[in-house]
Order: sequence, then structure tokens, then C-alpha cells
Amino acid sequence: MRIPPIVLLLVLTMLAAPLAVSADQPIARRGAAVEEVREGLLIGDLGPATAPEAALAAAADRLGVDAAAFAFDFHRTSLAGEHFRGRQVVNGVAVDGTAAAVHVIDGRIVTVEARDTDAVGAPVADPVAAEVAEAAVLGHFGITEAIAVDSERLLVPTDGVLVDTWRVGVVAAGVATTVDVSAADASILELSDDRRFAEAVATLFAPNPIATSGHIDMRQDVDIAGVDVDYTTDERVAEELRDLPILDFDLPRAAAGNLVGPWVDVIGGGPMVPVLDRFDVSKTDPRFEGLMAYHHIDAIQRYFQDVLGMDNVNAEAQLTVALPVMGFDNSFYQPANDLVLFGAGGVDDGEDAEVIIHELGHAIHDDQVPGWGGSAEGGAMGEGFGDFLAATYFATFDDTVRTQDTCLMEWDSTSYSSEEQTCIRRMDTAKTYADKVNQVHADGEIWSKFLWNVREHLGTTEAERSANVLRWLLTAHFSMSDRADFAEAIRALELTVDAVAPDADTAAEWDAVLYDEAVAMGMPIAARPGISTGS
Repeated sequence: MRIPPIVLLLVLTMLAAPLAVSADQPIARRGAAVEEVREGLLIGDLGPATAPEAALAAAADRLGVDAAAFAFDFHRTSLAGEHFRGRQVVNGVAVDGTAAAVHVIDGRIVTVEARDTDAVGAPVADPVAAEVAEAAVLGHFGITEAIAVDSERLLVPTDGVLVDTWRVGVVAAGVATTVDVSAADASILELSDDRRFAEAVATLFAPNPIATSGHIDMRQDVDIAGVDVDYTTDERVAEELRDLPILDFDLPRAAAGNLVGPWVDVIGGGPMVPVLDRFDVSKTDPRFEGLMAYHHIDAIQRYFQDVLGMDNVNAEAQLTVALPVMGFDNSFYQPANDLVLFGAGGVDDGEDAEVIIHELGHAIHDDQVPGWGGSAEGGAMGEGFGDFLAATYFATFDDTVRTQDTCLMEWDSTSYSSEEQTCIRRMDTAKTYADKVNQVHADGEIWSKFLWNVREHLGTTEAERSANVLRWLLTAHFSMSDRADFAEAIRALELTVDAVAPDADTAAEWDAVLYDEAVAMGMPIAARPGISTGS
């Protein structure tokens, strides 16, 4: 069962209020020992590390909460330090929408967060079982066979009252939803759509045939109705297939159509049995997408651990559905079941590894910051991070064409784009913060462009730049709240730069790059005269 969506943490600004400075007076960078309370957030040098319960108790009066009402159930170690998270609890049941977090960097407490509720109530004395609540949801949708179903008991604040609730997540043919069910009588209380789309319709490529060849005129054949016929008469496409390793999978389960290893759990399109150590599966085979998903998710997790030195970023067997499911043309990540599903239609999404890594990006966000995306800009950062992760990771591949690095999912896009250069989105647009339109994919281009601009200054080779920026960004994620916006995310990057840069001089250079690029794009940050790369 996945870790439940708990609300969490972070530091948005290290200064209690904007400081009055002269034009030539530099503002203190990162380490200012200034405390600040903002919406349940206490920031600064808050003393030496202690147990999270003790840290919250010491800050409770300033935060206006009862520390005894919270329980911590989440602990992660990042390159920057220790991170603890929890929620308000009543008689052993967590309260939805509440949060507690304590973050320790360099042996000092730098953030304490607590958010409670004024709603009153308690769990019912005789709740229905989880199986009863799940059955109610399946019955509501007429589902006889689910791909995944899971449930969590919560007290949900509703009109000032805590309602004892089973929150049930389900994925089935045409259904990907989270449903709140009454723990008192199993009645349906609320439904929500959990699909997070990559806006694609689109397999063993690394990442896709256009990215490795540079032939932007490649296209997949479709029938008169525009439906993917799973082959192409363009012989150049087959030339872009690569022999890629499928490591550490469970052979008996693969024979049953479930490709499982330490970092991936793929529900594929049929039995997958290697012959003479090779999977004899062509692009037209429905199992092809499952092998694509397995390899690329497994490979990037090994990259996180072996190259970045990070062994706690979604370090689990990611549940993945890589077979045609009726009702789903686009790919998405569903938090309730911690599940990634790749759509079919046009170019099957699993044929483009940039789609695969983009959707994995949502799972990573939800793993590092459970409940991620509680703000409009948070949703945009989720989309932008997915794009940036795919582009930055594949930029380290020697045989990808550099001119394609900033064009996302170009193979997937061929089935619905009329442009000569097909891109679902780009990271080299002219967009700035002023171009926000409050649409997650459109505004995601602002965030991915910002990250890409920062990346370009963090090394001399593609491999170095990608490793530096991803180690920094993934470390910063741990220190963000589930409601983070652009400003908070930039502040988290600033807060963690010392932990990831190789030395103090490099940290100062990276920090200046971060500031300059933020200013250049009009990002919402505090002015810091005197801190600049001069570029």
C-alpha cells in the first residue's frame, strides 16, 4: 500500500520581511538565522536537531497548534538532511488536509510546519471494513474486474465536522478515480478523476526514433480513421531500435504477463519469455510497450542510485500498466494507486520513452512530497518537471541528437501534430513568468524552461550538467510543501545548494545562476543585489 497523501512542508522565504538595503548592499544569502511564521510555517535556524515530536512541541505556541494532536509517520534522508512528516490524528485516524513537518539540515532544524483543522468529531465506533468500502465503489461503477484498488481511512473535514471516510482509489477499464466512502454506512460521498495526462497518444527506442536520428519527417502509419496500425513503411524507424538490457526481472511472473523487478512492476500485453536471453518481441507486438516501460523506468532508477548517489527517490517497484486499456488514449499517473498507465491510439505512448519518464516524474513528485500539486503552480511544476526530467536524462545519451533535446515527445506527437517538427511541448520557448495562463501544461513550459536554463550553467558536458541539476532539484523536492509554488520551489533550491555543490565556491556560483535565471524570466523571488553571475 502506498504512503498516504500527507501534507507537508517547506521554506519559502528565509527573511521575516523584505530588508531595506542600499543598492550596493548584498542581501544575506541562504544562511540567515531569521525565524518567520507564515501560514503554519516556521523557518530559520531553530536550534539543534531533536526528535520531530520535540521540535514541533517547542514551536507549537508560535504555530498556534497542539503538538500532541500530531503523529509523525514519514522519515526520509536526503543529501541535504533529515525530513519528517505527519498529520493530525484523532483516535488513531489521520485528519485529511492537515500536516506536520520538521526538516533538519547540517544538524540544525531549519523548518517546522504544522497545519491543523478546527473541524470537530471522531471516528465512528463501528466502521465498515475497507473491503466493504471498496466493493461499494466497484459496484457504483459496475466494475467486475479492476486493474488496481486501494483504500485509506481518513477523517475528512466537511462543513466544520470530521467525517469518518474510506478514501478508495480504483483503476479499471475507462475508470481512474478516487472515491470517498462513508465509514459509517459505505455510502458514496465524493468522486474525483485521478488521471494526470501527458497529453499524448503515443515504444524499444532510446528515447524515440526522431530523437536518435534527427529525422523530423519520420511518421507512423495510421489507417483511414487515424488509428495506429502499429507498423510503419518508413524503413528508417527500425534502424533506431537499440539492444537495451532488461535486468533482474522475475521470470515466472514474466511468463504470466507481469514483468516485475526491483524498480518496476509492469502489467504487460501477454507472456514475456526470453529465448536465448533475448525477448523476441517486435514493435508491432503488444508486449513491446511493457518492455519499453520496464527498461526505461528501471534504467533511470539505477541512474538515480549509481550516478546521482540517491537511493530514496521513488525507490520501489513502480506499478505500471503498459497494455491497451479501453477508455484511455492518454497516459497518466494516478496517486491513489501509485500507478502509471500508458495510453494507446495514434502512436502508442509506450513507444516514446520521453512519455514514460514524464509520467514517472509524477510518481516521483508524489513519492517525495505526498499529495504534491495542491496549488495551480504546483500542478504546472509537476508537468514541467516531468518534461525536464525526460529531456535532461536523455540528454546524457551519446546517440541522441542535441537539437532534439528541448523538443519533448516528438515521436508520440507525430500522430496528431501537423508541424514539420513535432513536439508535444518545448523547453526553449520565449515564455516568461508573465506568460502564465493558469493551465498546467502551458505553464509547465515556464518551469521546464527555467530549469533547463539553470542546467546549462552547471557543468561542461551533458552528463555533468544533467547529474548536477537533477541531484540538486531532487534534493530540493524533499524540502517543498504539497502546495509549493514557483517561489517556494526556487527558495528550496537556494536552501539546498550547499548540500549538493562540490564546494563553497561552486555553491555560490550555482546560487548566482539560480538568481540570474529567475530574474531573467521574471520569477517571483526576493531581490538580492550583489548576487549575480554577470551574464
